[in-house]
Amino acid sequence: MYLALYEKLLQLEREMPMSFAPPAAAEDLAAFRQRFPQAPTALYELWAISDGVEINIPGTVLYGVKEALAAPAPGDWVPLGHMSFGDPLYLDPNGQVLQIDHEDGSLFLTWPCLLDFLEDEREEAGQ
Repeated sequence: MYLALYEKLLQLEREMPMSFAPPAAAEDLAAFRQRFPQAPTALYELWAISDGVEINIPGTVLYGVKEALAAPAPGDWVPLGHMSFGDPLYLDPNGQVLQIDHEDGSLFLTWPCLLDFLEDEREEAGQ
């Protein structure tokens, strides 16, 4: 999946403004693994590419490791980021992306995986 994720991020970058960071530091990843042992592999693959990503249009933020460590996480979910309008994003242990309504805390949308979520962001930005 690492290669597919890298290619999807490159595709997004060609089509819309994005901000990347250097890859995550090993000590930060170790702290995250300790707190969130259930975190799916896709998150570590993202952080091997960039320690956080901002998709400037539509304004979605995927947290870096330190931001994710500081974010609240209900149940066995893992903080992923947030939408421009404030809805938090999480990953469940199976790698499914969950969007939670920031007003009432209900599950709003889901995507089967991070790649599907990123593809949906690309399609939304192109409209």
